[in-house]
Amino acid sequence: MNNTVDLTIAGLPFKCVKLEEATFADNFAIYVILNVRPDSSWCVLDVGQAGDYGIRINSHERLEKWRQNSPDDNLWVCMYPMAFTNYTRDQRLAMERALRKSLHPICGEVSKPSYAMMLDR
Repeated sequence: MNNTVDLTIAGLPFKCVKLEEATFADNFAIYVILNVRPDSSWCVLDVGQAGDYGIRINSHERLEKWRQNSPDDNLWVCMYPMAFTNYTRDQRLAMERALRKSLHPICGEVSKPSYAMMLDR
């Protein structure tokens, strides 16, 4: 990853990078999409989980929604790894739900799983 920034989100250590620079390897992770404003403040646009993070983030079904909600076109993706050897899929889903509930992302739904998440089973 180039130019990564360490950021604590909801008490968890995330590695963040501009979306267009994202080169995260395919792995199991929780991700948070941020809109970073010119004053360096940020707002959470989306929260998700995936077993194929690197593939999914580059072709995400809500990419256009993220862009619509980033007026300065400054999207960042933050990753919290959850290796399959340490966490189950159910634990990733529970973490995603908890983060969605606490962070109130603009994009995505809180209670209904996305089609891509169902494919990750």
